[in-house]
Amino acid sequence: MIDTEMPNYLKFPQTESEERTRELDRLNELAVRDGWLNAVKQTYDSIDYMTSPVRYKFLDLLPLNKESTILEIGAQHGQITTALARRVGFVHALEVVPQFARFAAERCRQEGLDNAKVACGVDDCQLPFEDGQFNGVVLNLVLEWCGQRDPSTPHVESQKKLLRECWRVLKPGGWIYLTTKNRYGMVLLHGVHDPHTFNWRFGQAMPRWLISLLGRLLGKSRPEGMIHSYPTLHRLVTEAGFSNLKPYWAVPDTSYRSPTEIVPADAESIRAARKRPDFKHGSYTKAEVMFKLTPAPLVKYLTSSLTFFAEKPA
Repeated sequence: MIDTEMPNYLKFPQTESEERTRELDRLNELAVRDGWLNAVKQTYDSIDYMTSPVRYKFLDLLPLNKESTILEIGAQHGQITTALARRVGFVHALEVVPQFARFAAERCRQEGLDNAKVACGVDDCQLPFEDGQFNGVVLNLVLEWCGQRDPSTPHVESQKKLLRECWRVLKPGGWIYLTTKNRYGMVLLHGVHDPHTFNWRFGQAMPRWLISLLGRLLGKSRPEGMIHSYPTLHRLVTEAGFSNLKPYWAVPDTSYRSPTEIVPADAESIRAARKRPDFKHGSYTKAEVMFKLTPAPLVKYLTSSLTFFAEKPA
């Protein structure tokens, strides 16, 4: 159910299962009755993903101030929306799942953040805003799912469209912060199951033609999402019009949702970080060993997540 007072720009049918929809509806009922935090505690086994400050640690990298107007794409539980609203003048947040949008809006209301507005939208990868409206765009772990609900358009074309839209709604000199998963990240190369590709081991680390062939043989539709290598993502962002791309590495690697720090991914910065006795490369032993052995210039190609800060030319 979509809040009738909430702007709704959705173009495609919802894809959540009935069970998932009931769970999220219940989450919203509890949020109104018992408060958003109690609702999360009653619904999920762990609340860290929705409440931990490390979820929005990357905001420290961004040029945020009380004069900034920011667009967040993918509000989900509002964990980043609320953190942004405390640092900037105004936040517009878009969310493709109506129940998440309602929850994020309710969380903002309960936290007294009247400088945040949540809307349903972006399932068609179009942004319902005027040109040059924002100082910054936050696209955190969203691009890989872009176009999931539009089966008539190839994933990569939907992703290109969204990146061009981000460029369009930014003011000259504005910026984008983009994090997405890495097709050739160490974690997939180790054979971890890929949620973007039918939960197969290795997933999109396999050649595209092999994924397509196996999908046809197994009667599968196209993968739910698409992730890219470092060079491909760099090219997509550049082709959208952005410049001054700066890569980052969320560490310990494989903890990109909850990093303890975010290091510039150039070789010099990685070498400097490695000199610290407390620097942790990976969140488990194999990743720690592999990244210690990886030459600094190659780290950005093998990180589990790809992160770019880029600018729209002034």
